[in-house]
Amino acid sequence: MTRAPLQFGVLGALENPLPQDQASLGCLLALDRSTLAAVVRNLEGRGLVIWRPCPTYGRAKIVAITPEGAALLAASLGAALRSQERIAAPLNAEERALLVHLLAKVAQQDNALSRAPKREQRRR
Repeated sequence: MTRAPLQFGVLGALENPLPQDQASLGCLLALDRSTLAAVVRNLEGRGLVIWRPCPTYGRAKIVAITPEGAALLAASLGAALRSQERIAAPLNAEERALLVHLLAKVAQQDNALSRAPKREQRRR
């Protein structure tokens, strides 16, 4: 199984120029700690993010996108959008809206069953 969608998701969540702590990032993306750590380590090894201890709370880890990560995200965004268009091509606008609504409903229902349910991002 490829981790490319997870890496794309992490880079997308870090597009905001402010660094995020690992726990908040995990909550935002509904990823458990070990999965997120593996993805971030991979991205860090490729120079796409930096991962360092929080200066105000030493146990927390701060993750921030690098200029190289932002460039890769920008270059990948077009391909992601084209892929979404191909998948949804047989549907008209009303059907697309209904599909998004139904998928969100299923995701919301299953959220509580997740190993890492999506929660509101913590404020620090």
